[in-house]
Amino acid sequence: MSLALLLLIAISAATANTAIFESKFVSTELTTEEMLRIYDKELFRIKIVNDYDGEISFSRNHGKTFKKLGKVLTPAADLSIQKSYTASKWAKNSSVAAAAVNSIHIRTGYDADTEHAAIFSILPKEFNNINTDNYYSYLNLTSAILTDIKGGSEIFGGKFSPILSSSVFLMTDDYTAESLPEKYMPKPGDTFAIIVTKRTDNIKEIVFENKIDGRIYINTTDRKRETVIGKVTHPISGIGRFEGGIYAKQGQIRANHNGVICISASNYGDIGGFQIIPIEHSKSSEMVNDSSRPQWMVVEYIDGIETVGEFPLFYGLLSPVSNDSHITDKYWGYTSLQKSIIVNIKKNGKWEKMPKFSLNKDLSLPLQEFANSALADVEAIRIILPEIN
Repeated sequence: MSLALLLLIAISAATANTAIFESKFVSTELTTEEMLRIYDKELFRIKIVNDYDGEISFSRNHGKTFKKLGKVLTPAADLSIQKSYTASKWAKNSSVAAAAVNSIHIRTGYDADTEHAAIFSILPKEFNNINTDNYYSYLNLTSAILTDIKGGSEIFGGKFSPILSSSVFLMTDDYTAESLPEKYMPKPGDTFAIIVTKRTDNIKEIVFENKIDGRIYINTTDRKRETVIGKVTHPISGIGRFEGGIYAKQGQIRANHNGVICISASNYGDIGGFQIIPIEHSKSSEMVNDSSRPQWMVVEYIDGIETVGEFPLFYGLLSPVSNDSHITDKYWGYTSLQKSIIVNIKKNGKWEKMPKFSLNKDLSLPLQEFANSALADVEAIRIILPEIN
């Protein structure tokens, strides 16, 4: 069997949703014709050698050649289950369960006893100096691949940031690949490949009317009429401090997973932003005490369709890509992936850039007085995706 065909089979699950509310579970039993079509959709792949000084690189020719992006400082040798975040259970196995400027999480299974997913993580170099006792999150460094790549760059919100739900494969010595087995535990020496596929949707923008029962609608490149996909059940009026926000700039998606879109409203290096979450997640134990606060917008899809973990908000479309080099760097010549994703707001009937705010970074201190009303006059929020040529 040829190398090309082996790689073709390896990425047979690397599809992204192209229709609204299409099921997030993708069959791996595909015809040769379907596999060829999927193979053609591959935009680039990220390769990570899970070992000390293991190379992190990318390829845009289906793995024939790679260019180095960085290296691994310490490999992952465990899974995080009990400390994994709640929404990871709505991801699909062997996929990117979260894409953020400060982390990438990979789901490999589900633990029914704890009702948590099994994940391992890929982290930027700043985590090398983080005090885990003071980090209010999932953090478990034994289940993380620590890299020398800076937060907010390259695979962490830069030009090679994967789209949420991108498929992940284990590469073998004979250059074949397979999906990660249930609860697969990363081992030093493993080589992982993240396959990022071209966008095939025609979504131009997603708009959230910031009021109770406000419409959520999409505009596409081939239609002038809005298509309503859901509604807002709890609008936002404030900003909060979300870990990792210092690696994102104003109007950038800080993180996207199956239960959140986190948006920055501060400069790179400062902190301040808000989150959009699905109604199902707002009722989870992790969020039930926060989702009614001013920093969270709660949304649901129309006709009783499950919102959490579903396209287009919480599966298969968004990523934290926001980098000027996507526009100016001639090497980044792709037209099928979002070169940057911009989030702006509407005030007094006019669209404008996301306003800048800066909150105290010390999480032990209360929010400044203005935080709870910083976005009270926002009429709508818009996520703009670059047009696919």
